[in-house]
Formats: sequence, C-alpha cells, structure tokens
Amino acid sequence: MSIRRLLGTLLVLAVALAAALFGITVLQGATASERTDAEHARVTSFALSDQMRQSSNDLTRMVRLYVTTGDERYRRYYDEILAIRRGAAARPLDYDSSYWDRVLADGEGGIRRGPARSLQDLMRDAGFSEQEFTALNASLSASDALARVEREVMRSKDYDRLVDASYHRQKARIMAAIEHFTALVNARTAKRSEALTTRTDRLLVLQTLTLIALAAVAAAIFAAAARMIARPLARLTGVTRRIAGGDWTERAPAEGVTELRRLAADFNEMTDAVQRDLIARRAAEQRLQTIADSVPAEDAIVWTILFS
Repeated sequence: MSIRRLLGTLLVLAVALAAALFGITVLQGATASERTDAEHARVTSFALSDQMRQSSNDLTRMVRLYVTTGDERYRRYYDEILAIRRGAAARPLDYDSSYWDRVLADGEGGIRRGPARSLQDLMRDAGFSEQEFTALNASLSASDALARVEREVMRSKDYDRLVDASYHRQKARIMAAIEHFTALVNARTAKRSEALTTRTDRLLVLQTLTLIALAAVAAAIFAAAARMIARPLARLTGVTRRIAGGDWTERAPAEGVTELRRLAADFNEMTDAVQRDLIARRAAEQRLQTIADSVPAEDAIVWTILFS
C-alpha cells in the first residue's frame, strides 16, 4: 500500500467519524431543545389549569364579597373575571394567581393589558390532546354552570346558597375535572420525558462509541505510520550507515509502504552495481599485481611507470 492510499484511507475514516460525532452532538442539542419545549409545555398546561381553578375561586370570592357587602365593585370584578375567561375583555399581562389579590388591595390603576384571549383559545394554543382539552373544558363548563347559580345569588342575595351542599358539590366537580386534566398532562409529559431520556442515553452511548472509534483510528494512524513508514525508514538509514562504513554486503529490507519498498530496491540495485564495480576493480588490480610479480625488475619499473 502506498503512503497516499494509507493516509487517505485513514483520513477518510477519521473525517467520517468526526462527521458522525458532529451529527450526534446536533441530535443531542435537538433532544435537549425538545426536553426544554416539553417542560415549557408542561408548565403552560399547569398554568392554564391553575387559571381555571383560580378563576373559579376568584368568582366565589367576589360573589361572597358582593352578597356580604353589597359593594358594586365586587360585582364588576365578578363580571370582569368571566369576560376575561371568555375572551370578551382584554387579558391583563400579569394575570396570575395573585392578580385579584393585588386588585382588591390596590385597585386596577396602572394595569397593563394585552389582547383579548379566551381560556379555550389559550388551551388550543397549548396543543392539548383531545382528551386533555375535553377534561379541562369540562371544568370550564362546570364553572360556567356554577356562575349561573352565583348570578342568581347576587340577585337574591341569598348567602346560604353559597355555602350549602349543592354549591360545594358543583365546586367539587370543577376541581375533579381539573385534577383529571392534571393527571392526563402528567401521564403525557412523563411518557415524553421518558422517551427523551431514552434517546439521550442512546445518543450518549453512540457518542462514546464514536469517540472510542475515533481514538482507535488515531491510534491506527500512529501504529501504521510507525510500522510501515518510521521503522522501515530507520532500518534503511541503518543499512546506509553500515555500507558507508565499508560493509558492502548489507542490503536494505524491502518492507513498509510501496514508496519505501521501491526506494529499498533501487538502493539495493545501486549497492549491487557499486559492489560489482569494486569486485571488478579489485580483480583487475590483482591481475596487474600478478603480472607485475612475474616480470623482471627492469620491466617492473616500466610497468609501474606506465600504470601509475
């Protein structure tokens, strides 16, 4: 295998694993975002159910205050609660569970209001399932039915109807519907949370395996470079040094990548040529020496002069 092919193959593997790791990280980010959205939806669902519960309690409080005191302000607040819930009046921006406590204490001065949105519109925007919508809508219907009773009480000012068993039963139906809705939301969000947790765990396993594979590829790159490049090159360097020291019997081993094997073959071929030339020269010198030894001394001087 050539250096280019070896490094190319390992580089492709490393890039593929890095891309996989990036993809897994993106999926983890998306899963975390989904988890955040799921938690936000859960909080929104419970906030809407709390609005339903709180509006029913606020209506009860206003009708009792009106029947007890006769103050028209409480009747006006009662009508406003119903109008906000139906979407017939602008919804205050800070319409939380303590809103009417603040109004009773400080009045409605400085209240900032947004667009009119009914509680049912908010329920639709929250993306409730049909079953959840039905459960929360049931509490709304029960509260509307109780509101008709409370309006009759405000006309008759018969306070006893606000504390009798029938009133409490109707109130209990509202709360039971809200509790049913809360149980449905809990079941749905728990199921979704479990699915997201399972996905997160799987992505974590995949990420760990990908990191291990990436580390293995990096180790393979170093091992391949050492086995097929560094070590053969070190052996070739050692051979050249020994040959330079006069040991012409040394030959470079043909190992490693294609380029190093080709280099070793060329080096060995060059060494063979040099060694053959040295042997030929030594043989020629030996023949000359033999001839020189066999001629008279006077001729030897001439031979020496001719071939020196």
